[in-house]
Amino acid sequence: MASSSSFYLNCYLLGDKLYDPFPIEVTYNLKIASLKAKIMRHYKEFMGDELLRVQLYQIDLLSDPEKLAGIKLPSIPLKSALRVGSYWKDLKQLDENHTQVLVEAEILGGDQTHGRELAPNRNRVDPLSLISAIARLKTRRDQTAEAFRDAGSASTAANHRVFEQQQVRDDISILNGRPQRRSEVPIQLFHPAFDHFATQLKEPAIPKAENYLAVEDFLFSAQQIYDDKKTRWSVMKDLLSAALGHVVGIEPINQCESDGVVIFRGGYWARKAYGAMIEINNEVSTDNCDPCIQGAQAYSRYWSQTKMDELRAATRCPSLIIFIAGPWMCILGAVYLEHIVVQPLTEYVWLGHHPQQDHRLTHMTQLFAAISSTITFLQNYYTPLIQRRPVYEAITKDNHTAVVKFAQSYNFKAHKLLADRSLAPKLLSRDVERVGGELLMVVMELSSTSLDNYLEAHPKLGPSELYQVQADIEMALSILHENNLVFGDLRRPNVLVIEDSDGALHGH
Repeated sequence: MASSSSFYLNCYLLGDKLYDPFPIEVTYNLKIASLKAKIMRHYKEFMGDELLRVQLYQIDLLSDPEKLAGIKLPSIPLKSALRVGSYWKDLKQLDENHTQVLVEAEILGGDQTHGRELAPNRNRVDPLSLISAIARLKTRRDQTAEAFRDAGSASTAANHRVFEQQQVRDDISILNGRPQRRSEVPIQLFHPAFDHFATQLKEPAIPKAENYLAVEDFLFSAQQIYDDKKTRWSVMKDLLSAALGHVVGIEPINQCESDGVVIFRGGYWARKAYGAMIEINNEVSTDNCDPCIQGAQAYSRYWSQTKMDELRAATRCPSLIIFIAGPWMCILGAVYLEHIVVQPLTEYVWLGHHPQQDHRLTHMTQLFAAISSTITFLQNYYTPLIQRRPVYEAITKDNHTAVVKFAQSYNFKAHKLLADRSLAPKLLSRDVERVGGELLMVVMELSSTSLDNYLEAHPKLGPSELYQVQADIEMALSILHENNLVFGDLRRPNVLVIEDSDGALHGH
C-alpha cells in the first residue's frame, strides 16, 4: 500500500441519536492523534460544537441504526502515538457501508445538540480539557478583577447597605458566607498555607522569651482606650510588626488603602505579593463597617490590580486577613478563584493580658507564632514566583536567536531525550557548564512561545487546534517515564507552542 494514498474511515459519535456516521479522509501514515484532531475540526465545522475528552476505538460494524444503537464500547482505545496503518492494514477489507471508528467524546455546547446526546463520561482526566478549563477560569478571574477595579473604594464597599447590594451581583460578590449561598468549600483545599496555620495552632512550638515580650507589649497596647483609630494604629502598628516578626507596611493603591500590608518583594523591578492585609477599627462599634468585610474588600482591590495579572494567572493568591477592633482580633484566609473566597481561621480573640494569668500570654504568643509561621510559609511560596528569572535572549554569531538560562541544577539527559525527538528546543549547550555562583548555564534555540502567552494572544483558540499540542506533551511525558524521569512542573508557562509552516500547532 502506498503510504501517501488517502482513503476514508467512517466515524460514529457514541450517543448520536441520528445514527449518522461521517467520513474522514486519512492516510496510512497519519497519526491517531492527528486523526482525533481532524475529527474534532470536522465536528466543529459541520455541527458548530466542540468535542472534548475524545477517545477512538476500532470497530467494523454495519452503519445501521439498529446496529449502532446496540454498540458496546471496546475496552482498548486507539493509541495516539501509532499510525492509522497500524490498525487498518488492508484497504480491501474496508467497506463504505460499515463504520470503522467509534468516537467517544463529550460535546461542549449543551447536553442535547442537533439530536446528539452528551457521550458517557468515563471519568478520564484529559490534559486538553484541563487546558481549556484553565483558560476559561483565567478569563473569569480577569473579568472579576476588572469589575473590582471599576468598583468603589474598599471602605465604602464595606458599608452594610453597599455590601448587601454587592452580594446580589454575580461579578464581584465575595464568597464569605454572607448570605449562606455565598459560600465555598474550605480554602484549605486551595492552598496548604491554611492547613499549616491550623497545624501550628494544634501543635504549637515553645515560644522564646523575646516572643513573649513582643506579644505582651502588643496586648497591653490593644487594651488601651484611644480617642480615634489613627491614634490607636500609630501606637500599635510597630508593636504588631514585632509580634508578627514581619514588617507591616503601608501601600496606598487606587480605590483602597489598607491600614497595613505585609508585602513580599523579589527585589528591584521584580514582582511583589501580599502575605497579609490588616484592618483596624478603634472599637467594635465604630467606623460604621465590619472590619472583616473591609479586609475582604481590601484583599479584592490589592489582588485585582493590573500589575498583579501574572501572579493571579499563576496562583490562587493566598493571603491572610487580620482585623482588629479595639481589644478583639480575628484571622481570616483568602484565595482568588473565579470569585474571591474569604473564610475565618479563628474565632474572635480577646487581645487582653492579665498579670495573674500567664497561661493566657502563652496562648496568645503561640497564636502569633502560628500567624508568623504562616506568613513565612506564604513568603517561601511566593519568593520563586516574584524573583526575576535568570533567563535571557541572545543572538548567536550566525544571527540565530537563542535562550540563555541559568539554573542551580538541570537535567540535560531529559532535555536531550526530548530534543532528539523534536519534543523540546534544540540544545546548543554541549554539556554541563558551570559559571559564577555555582550556576549552570544552559543555551537552547528559541523557536516557540509559552502556552500561557499563546493562549493570551489567541483567546478564541478551540480545543481542536490544541489537540496536537496535547498529543506531543503526552508523548514527551511518556518518553520521560520510560526512562525513569519525571517532569515535575507541568504548568502552562513550561509548555511551549510551535506553529509550523502549515499553521499546525505542536508542543514542546
